[in-house]
Amino acid sequence: MERTSNPSGSAPGALGRISVLASILSCITIGLAFGAVVDPARIALWLTVAVTASLTFLPVGIGLARGRVDIFEPPVLLALFFFIGYPLAAVMALGFRDEFDASRSFGWFPVTLSVAALGLGAWFLGYYLGPGAKIASALPPLPRRWDARRAAFMVGGLVLAGWAAQLLVIVRGGYLHGFRTQVSLQFSTTVAWVGQFALVALACAAVLYFADARLGRPSPRWRAAFLALFVAELAYTVPTGTRQPLLMALAIPLIGAYYVLGRVRWSTLIVLALIVGLFVFPAENAYRMAVSQSVDINRAHPSFTSVQTLRRAAEVAATQLESLSGVGYALASFRAVVERLNMVGIVSAIVRWTPGAWPFELGRTLNAFVVSLAPPRFVMEKPVSEVGGVEFAHRYHLIQPADTITSVGPTRLGEMYQDFWLGGVLAGMWAEGMLSRVCYAWCIGRAMPSISGVVLYTFFVLTFVQFNAFADYALMLKLYAVLIVALFWVGAGPGAARDRADGTP
Repeated sequence: MERTSNPSGSAPGALGRISVLASILSCITIGLAFGAVVDPARIALWLTVAVTASLTFLPVGIGLARGRVDIFEPPVLLALFFFIGYPLAAVMALGFRDEFDASRSFGWFPVTLSVAALGLGAWFLGYYLGPGAKIASALPPLPRRWDARRAAFMVGGLVLAGWAAQLLVIVRGGYLHGFRTQVSLQFSTTVAWVGQFALVALACAAVLYFADARLGRPSPRWRAAFLALFVAELAYTVPTGTRQPLLMALAIPLIGAYYVLGRVRWSTLIVLALIVGLFVFPAENAYRMAVSQSVDINRAHPSFTSVQTLRRAAEVAATQLESLSGVGYALASFRAVVERLNMVGIVSAIVRWTPGAWPFELGRTLNAFVVSLAPPRFVMEKPVSEVGGVEFAHRYHLIQPADTITSVGPTRLGEMYQDFWLGGVLAGMWAEGMLSRVCYAWCIGRAMPSISGVVLYTFFVLTFVQFNAFADYALMLKLYAVLIVALFWVGAGPGAARDRADGTP
């Protein structure tokens, strides 16, 4: 798949693309309306599903009309995950009718889907019509070339800092998913933040290797560094049973190749989709459940868990998955993906219980964003602030009463509703859309973006698609504070200056 350079395209061609898209949306709407006729009691649900699902196709339609669809552009990603998290998750919840409806909010799905549709529309208005592009044009341009020596020094420093933090996580007891870390709160947040430098080093090595390959002079040194960091990160993340860092490690080279090389092979996308759908979600779920059943997660120091215990957990998970038929495994994989991205159940619980059982927070959850921006707690005192968690899940009846482990995030849309009702959803989603346009236009908004822009934008994407809470943006901004200084430094070296003088692309 190539990343095209925004050709103008003829008017008839654009109209043809829009007609095709309109036909697709019509088929979806008709199909969902048919479901409403078959089950009249659910007509409000099916119609809101149809409206929300149709709205998620808008970014693709705009991209087709302008002759360019960027698969990693924020509105495209937002639409994809909203489609899975709201209309598709609602249909799946009705189809499977789980024994324990965590939120007990099926009847609130139509209202929630309406809120999601309004929020999605506000986000699109903020992105496409807001002042984001003008703000980005006023920012200083990012360096397009790096000094080779400074780049090697920067990557080496990131590797040392990032891997020292990741190894410290193992020693202090926060490695395996679901275990209560024995790292104190004021220490662990900083360690987790510094640990991300290992992923930044991977992103830098990847874009440097791809940039040399684009010029027809692939560097064996950067190729070896990229592959070594990629394999090491996979080896570190897979045994944890945690999906997020594993997905991040897989996405980093994909995003880098897409923007630096200007293309990604369809075969690569298909293979990665199969890995995510058939391994990362179902296999990691089964593995970490087996680990939690093998060890007392409330008492044992998880980093001292023996390798044999982890191996037995992997064998138990493999046996469970092997017992499924091909269709059963595919269905389990589909359910694992949709349930993990399910936002409609969480937001339905928030809509149902706010403000009846729980008053509006009036910005309380945004305290975590402000607190996260402050220096670490070992530098200055600051209050403990959390968004979501086990207490939140119990408060909104999202988990079983006896569950003391499962942590649930409110999602950013749910957080806005919980804080400021519908007005907060509209204003917050508009602002996020506008700021997403700032980031995209500054980092990527050209035919061939700079490698500095690709590195920065990669970590925006990895933060953006989580949809957990606004506090995630605070960690990204703190990462940006270090990255932007480092990127301007490597772009100001003598080697980069010589490249500019020689006209090296």
